[in-house]
Amino acid sequence: MDIRVGQKVDLVFYTLQIGFFHMDFDLISKSIDKAKILFEEGGDWETGLSEHIKSDRYLHPHLRYYMREMRSVVYSQFLESYKSVTIEAMAKAFGVTVDFIDLELSGFVAAGKLHCKIDKVAGVLETINRRDAKNGLYQSTIKQGDFLLNRTHKLSLSCY
Repeated sequence: MDIRVGQKVDLVFYTLQIGFFHMDFDLISKSIDKAKILFEEGGDWETGLSEHIKSDRYLHPHLRYYMREMRSVVYSQFLESYKSVTIEAMAKAFGVTVDFIDLELSGFVAAGKLHCKIDKVAGVLETINRRDAKNGLYQSTIKQGDFLLNRTHKLSLSCY
């Protein structure tokens, strides 16, 4: 990471803290937009964020939880692009060891936070088809429509 980018990330996080302190939502929004741009330029969001959480007396006790939750979201987003991926490729993508990624992913899968199967013998992660939000909304709408039609039909029969 470029030192200048790292310093800019620090400044953006300090600006965010000021925005949160004063409940200045415009400043918070602008700071988040700046942070996104800096991370695309090579800023390390996890190091920057963890350092700021460590320095905050209210958030510090929850650092491990926050970082773990963020990693689960990042892993989920990574896996959305693949039907299957090797554990080695995923470990390489995140700059960690195969053992680390295997242990971490197995915990997330067991907790239901990741929708995939781990084939330890083949060293492959296979994503499990899950209903996306639009499909779920569609199914829900169909069920409610059927219920409404049945109800209307019963009411119309009882009138005769």
